[in-house]
Amino acid sequence: MLSTLAGALVAGLTITGPVPALDPGDGLAVIQQRAERATENRIHAIDNALWRVERTTSLTDGHRATIVATLEADQAALEALQNEIAADTEAAEALADYQRIFTDYRVYAVALPQALYAAGADRLTETALPRLEEAYTALAERAEGEPEAADELADMREAIDAATQAANGLADAALAVTPANYNEDATALAELRLDLRQATASARDALHSARAAVQELR
Repeated sequence: MLSTLAGALVAGLTITGPVPALDPGDGLAVIQQRAERATENRIHAIDNALWRVERTTSLTDGHRATIVATLEADQAALEALQNEIAADTEAAEALADYQRIFTDYRVYAVALPQALYAAGADRLTETALPRLEEAYTALAERAEGEPEAADELADMREAIDAATQAANGLADAALAVTPANYNEDATALAELRLDLRQATASARDALHSARAAVQELR
């Protein structure tokens, strides 16, 4: 299900970029049209993400509730902003409101990625790593007196520890990032993304070592 959630978010992530250049000289109607399209795209992306998040079993109940609350609040605010821009009567006023789409809500840069990172981290801490720990314990009992299997298990232990260190607290940290944080530092989620990649890679290494240990014990 995590891969399904990722697929639902990729479209949004790929169109993240600088605010499309506009100025009051483009005219009120053009600015309103751009705003309508920008808000509709984000509202639609949130709809899709909400559907996926509710069905992503890797998320804890608390993290799911946080993500849903953020997405629903953003959606409601964007709908209100959409109406506000449609009612603007001056190009400069509409432009100022238009820019808020990109600075106040950060749907593609923050809300959607942080949901994905939280789901990935929860999948590791709630499912993958506990299973690896169980496998390690069972294999360690069988590996006594088997030096080659013991070597594989030492690698497995190291990989589990590395994955655990990288994944612990990652979901909470991702969900704590706000649009204001991102506006101040556009790399606000970058380190967390790298931590998730490292944790996932380490968990895979642990699984490979477990399989190698099983082969040695046959």
